Amino acid sequence: MRRVVEQRWDPWRRTVPCLLRLLPTMVLGALGSCAMFPPNAATSEYLRTTDVGWVISKADKSVHYSLELETVKPILAGVVLDVSFENADGGAPLSSTLVAGANQTRFEFQSPPITKMSSGRTYMIDVTIFADASRKHVLGKHTQGDYSSFSVPID
Repeated sequence: MRRVVEQRWDPWRRTVPCLLRLLPTMVLGALGSCAMFPPNAATSEYLRTTDVGWVISKADKSVHYSLELETVKPILAGVVLDVSFENADGGAPLSSTLVAGANQTRFEFQSPPITKMSSGRTYMIDVTIFADASRKHVLGKHTQGDYSSFSVPID
C-alpha cells in the first residue's frame, strides 16, 4: 500500500540557500561597482564638463585623455584655454592649448599619447583660462577627474 505524504510548498526552502551562495558575489560586485563610477562632471565659473574619458587606438596601441567642455558664462574670442593632463609617469603634465573663437561655446581637448597608466585610479585634468595670449591674467580654473578602468600599455 502506498502512503501519501502531504508536502507543503515552501518558497524559502530553495531560495535561502541560493541567496546565501550568491551573497559574496553580490557584495563584491557592489563594492567593485563603487570604484567604477567616474567622478562627477565638474562645473566652474566659466566651464562645465560635458564628457571626459579616453580615446583608445588598438592599431597603434596609443591612449589619449579626452575632455569636452561647454561654457557656463560667455567666453570672448581670443581667450586662451590651457589644459594640463596628469602624467602617470610622474613627469611634466601633458598639455593642450586652444584659443577661443568668436561665439564659441564648446571646446574639445585631447592629450598627447599616454605611455603609462594604472587601472582603478582617477587622473586629474586642470584647465586654466587666460584673458589673452600673453597669459598674464587668469580668468578662472576648471578641474576634472578622469577615472581609469584599464592599464597602459595595452596588451
